[in-house]
Amino acid sequence: MISERACSVDLPGVVSVILGILVLAPFITMCLIGLTHLNFDWMGLDDPDTALAPSPSLPTVIDWGKFLTLLLWNTSGFDAAGTCAAEVRNPGHSFPRALSISVMLMVGVYALPTIIGVSVLPDYRLWKEGTYIIVAKLIGGDILKGWMGFSAASSALGLLLTRLCTNSRIVYGMALVEQVPQVFSKLHSVYASPWAAILATSFCTLLMTGFNFYSLAEADMLFYAFSTVLKFSALVQLRFTEPDAFRPYRIPLSDYALGAAIILPIGSCIAMLAFSSERAHGIGLAGASCAVLLFTIKELYYQYGTQAEEAVQDRMSRVQQNLDSMQKRIDKVIEEEFTAPVRTLGGTLGDAIRQSPQQISQGLRVPVKSLSQGFSYPVKSLGIALRQAEKKISLSTRSA
Repeated sequence: MISERACSVDLPGVVSVILGILVLAPFITMCLIGLTHLNFDWMGLDDPDTALAPSPSLPTVIDWGKFLTLLLWNTSGFDAAGTCAAEVRNPGHSFPRALSISVMLMVGVYALPTIIGVSVLPDYRLWKEGTYIIVAKLIGGDILKGWMGFSAASSALGLLLTRLCTNSRIVYGMALVEQVPQVFSKLHSVYASPWAAILATSFCTLLMTGFNFYSLAEADMLFYAFSTVLKFSALVQLRFTEPDAFRPYRIPLSDYALGAAIILPIGSCIAMLAFSSERAHGIGLAGASCAVLLFTIKELYYQYGTQAEEAVQDRMSRVQQNLDSMQKRIDKVIEEEFTAPVRTLGGTLGDAIRQSPQQISQGLRVPVKSLSQGFSYPVKSLGIALRQAEKKISLSTRSA
């Protein structure tokens, strides 16, 4: 199941890597050439008499609503990768490593070009949309300017591609649990991608192209903040209510330490909501009210509509089938993590027969360690399943 579905994210993944290289290349070039322009005059620290005074290059009044909105917009979206977890081999190992590298790249890509940029253009009033292209021209001439413009176009295309890929999986997942019409659960016969969900997401994206960028970012981050607060709250809640649930990757923090760790991101979201404009509050209130109303109407229709009982039974049957399909994917991942180290050990044993005793002992260290790691997932999953079975037996005994 996993190997058949994997092709649906292969193409967007490869294209995203290519676009990422095209986007980063001019920024790296600008940083290397711009090292000769590097200075910190914009901080106003060179003159001891004015070191404590506000620098003319720095703003004295900050629009915190816009600042927090754009800050979160530029640093958000990492959680969207989780929508493709079912189509990634060994996500428990791949995702933490990929996210760690991505965060470091993000910090470097934002910080270094910005420091070079303010060294060339220290006046913050000159910084608007497209300022990086002006900085590139001042540092590297028209060639670097054109390259930076091509990078901006590649960045927009890459963002569109990744968001269509991830957002369509959200709609697809909602269709599997009967939260949106079943048509959005249809998969392409060749690429196994949710084509109906992709078309719906593309149409919604097309409708948004006529709006101002900041207005879109503000509305996007408003709903993103709501969902982030819910996701972090659910993360902590599941630690306490479902401690034995199978987790391909478990955050290495205790339950209470995890609760303390989410204070900062949730606080950032709440601060952004508090400093948002009245227009954003109106959009958020209207959107949330519309979502709650539509969900309520849908649930009431299933409960009190014509032939409600048959509709509910049919719906629960389809949901159970989809859940069984998801469980097969999880079992497939566990099986692959279990058998991969066994194959590695078997291959190493075959090679070791033709080696000296010292070479044999050295060659077995890594695969044996890998084997122990590979056994940990299925053994842990088996223990979890046994504990859950004991709970069910205990509950059924009490009810009896």
